[in-house]
Amino acid sequence: MVDDLLVVANLEEDQVSRLASSLRQADGFLGPERLRGAIKEVLAREAQVEPIFRVLQNITEANLPELLRGLDEWRRAEENRTRLSEIEFERLEECLPRLLQSYPALERYRKACRLEEITGQSLEEVELICDLRPIFDSERRQVEGLIPYTTLKVVVTGADGLPVSLEAVLSARQVTGLVEKAKKAQQKLKVLRELAEQWVPGGVPKVERTDPEKGGDASA
Repeated sequence: MVDDLLVVANLEEDQVSRLASSLRQADGFLGPERLRGAIKEVLAREAQVEPIFRVLQNITEANLPELLRGLDEWRRAEENRTRLSEIEFERLEECLPRLLQSYPALERYRKACRLEEITGQSLEEVELICDLRPIFDSERRQVEGLIPYTTLKVVVTGADGLPVSLEAVLSARQVTGLVEKAKKAQQKLKVLRELAEQWVPGGVPKVERTDPEKGGDASA
């Protein structure tokens, strides 16, 4: 974190002002992809982008005073004096409050992420395991038949943050029904997303549960 803050300390006045202005004017939900894009538009050096991104992601206006107090104590220790100079710390005291404001678009995205976390248990894994169960003769020496079957395994994140697993054996008809329900769910989500965009243009945040390219992998 100190290395990231040093990048902030070395920003020019104009860069801090332009970046803060750009973030204030951002609309919708300012997720990671859009936030990086906004930073890149202001900062010429690629090496500056990720450190500034991490600072904006991990430090808020509310916890800034506590961070500065802790940083001041840390830098005064003998072994840390060469890591962060007095001038660099004073520069951080000056520019961090200007950079770390309560940006509406960033706050909306954080609120969406919090809502995502508290709305139900998150799915970690779905497995459909297909196998054959042999039917033996009475002496258990010959296989007289085979029963194909499917086991559905679902793993979710429990309230304590630990995985909770559930397994159920499905009939052939239930597997077909599961496929049909999944297709219907896809169609319903498409319609609901279109309605949401009509009601609030740009109102669907790109978070894990709404981004088809994220949200875990339901392997089979």
